[in-house]
Amino acid sequence: MNNDEPASDHDGLGLHSILVDLYNRSPYQVTTIESFDMDKLLKSLKTPAHHALYTIHHAFQHCKDVQEALLHCHHLVKPDYSLIFNPNSCIEFRKHVEKSRDGKDAMSIDDSLLLPGLYFHTHQRSKGKELLKDWNEIHGKKAMSTKKILQRLTSISKSGKSQPSSKTISVLRELYNHLFISLGTDVRDGTADIALTLSMIPIHTGEEATVMNTIMDVLAHVAALEIERRSMKISRRSVEILMIVEKLAAAGCEGLYMDKALHAARLALPNSQNYDTITKDTLDSLMTLNLWSSKSLLWLWRKGHVFHKVTEKDLNAASSLEDICMYPPQFDDPTLPLVVDVGCGLGISLLGLACDSGESKGKYQLDLNWTEYNYLGSDLSLTAIQWANALALRRGISKRCKFVHASTETVLEYLNRMKIDVKLILLQFPTPYRLQGEKSLEHEKKGPGCNEKLPLGPEDPTFMANETILRQMATILGSHKDVDQNRYILLQSNCEDVALNIYDSLIALGLKALNIEKSRKSFDEQTISSRTQSWLEIQRMTSDSSVNIRRAVGYHWADEPLIPVRTETEVSSEYQSTPVHRCVLKR
Repeated sequence: MNNDEPASDHDGLGLHSILVDLYNRSPYQVTTIESFDMDKLLKSLKTPAHHALYTIHHAFQHCKDVQEALLHCHHLVKPDYSLIFNPNSCIEFRKHVEKSRDGKDAMSIDDSLLLPGLYFHTHQRSKGKELLKDWNEIHGKKAMSTKKILQRLTSISKSGKSQPSSKTISVLRELYNHLFISLGTDVRDGTADIALTLSMIPIHTGEEATVMNTIMDVLAHVAALEIERRSMKISRRSVEILMIVEKLAAAGCEGLYMDKALHAARLALPNSQNYDTITKDTLDSLMTLNLWSSKSLLWLWRKGHVFHKVTEKDLNAASSLEDICMYPPQFDDPTLPLVVDVGCGLGISLLGLACDSGESKGKYQLDLNWTEYNYLGSDLSLTAIQWANALALRRGISKRCKFVHASTETVLEYLNRMKIDVKLILLQFPTPYRLQGEKSLEHEKKGPGCNEKLPLGPEDPTFMANETILRQMATILGSHKDVDQNRYILLQSNCEDVALNIYDSLIALGLKALNIEKSRKSFDEQTISSRTQSWLEIQRMTSDSSVNIRRAVGYHWADEPLIPVRTETEVSSEYQSTPVHRCVLKR
């Protein structure tokens, strides 16, 4: 098959039915050939050998010649072996394949195609024997593999050049074509990691999203079948099974084949090692595991070094105010008010809210009907913005959920200039400034440390929530007060001093803090971060001993999430038992 043919030629039930047939076959249901040469061939193939033989037969059925088919199957032989073929048999091979397919379904096995020595065989390189005359060897450097194609996709995204839309879609189709021909046999032990890496590839069109979702379905299905196949092996650890489905969820996999993977995991876990260490909550969570679940968000948090590092290149490429005004985000219904997330990172909150089916029905403090808004996120990390936009495309919400590569100041200036109606601004986990007064502490006198990269203080222009930015937010929320008084800022931070400082600044700008139903009374049973410990020590050193140190507790500070979706940073804080300081302010 030509790599430029659309992936839709082979998607749908066809491939998935073939995958099921492959895994349902016993060794005696692939070939009836019994010979010394067949035994030799099977011994040279990786286990399970009958899966490898089935895959080679499938490749023969869908490639124009023997060489092309074997290039997709090079990974099926053991390390000391290589696949060999007779190029002179191309015409006979094509006629043979067409005849074998005539009037038969795609899963019929033609034994004669698999005769060792007719069209192909294996060669043991260490024996030092020369190939027979007119036979050629398949070399690893020229062989096709999922990882090679994925590396090409990654290099396209990192090239920094403006790529034609046909470039990414062409390589995505090539990836799907290889998975179709090889039946995913070269990614069996790494389907989840492949899916997670693939999810980080920028896409820009609905066509690219469709092909990527098709590939994700294949990966999830192969993962499900592999979990089931290996479920009876006592050596399989429970944590390995859980990691597979958690990573698939973090990659944004959903639907029928993700459900199959979750079902297979639930059935396989009781037979795995260390099953007794798995909590009931973990088992129950498998029923509803998705991108916004705690375990999958933790995998995204672990990838933070990929997403959140802002380079000089990112800063130079960020959109200016003029850029956004000239090419503003285009929503299907521009009359809907906005929910805005500045410094959104991966945009987890907006993506989750935009996917929400409706009202939160009183479960959360901000009890809004999330279907009634458009969503706009911004960040200076181009990688993070590309990931967010790609997922919006894959989930079919890109017409109401947009992400722009721009600074917080630029986006707020745009909203102010265009008088856009904003219902809610999310100010979540801004990068903190250097702890004020920390140089007076003994343990801070050892050197500058990592804090040298942080903003100097709350008034530093590089601090994402300095007074100028907060004033812009207050102005935006107040510009439509004649229509609706209920406009909010949701503040979340894992740095208590930063949260209190921003809170005070917003109160000074005329906003009012809402009383929280489930407010925080104390920090009992929570681990105080090293920054907060340093901040408290500074407060004790500089304050009157008779005055209690002010903390982020009381009616205005929430003990639980205030909206239905948590960010990856929020989840990581919860797993470390460190407090997240949350409040809602109203204009």
